Amino acid sequence: MIEGVALISMINSALFARLMGKVSRKAIIIIVGGDAQLPPIGAGNVLSDVLTLELAPT
Repeated sequence: MIEGVALISMINSALFARLMGKVSRKAIIIIVGGDAQLPPIGAGNVLSDVLTLELAPT
């Protein structure tokens, strides 16, 4: 059952952190991106950082 879906493009680290603070710990987060994706507006590159730091399975 899907309770909510959000599509976010070009999100920066600060906004992503705020969003994650509002999401249930039981939620499943799916981040999708590509090599032609535009960079975020502001500091950070969430998808690249998650992959580089191995914070989630790929």
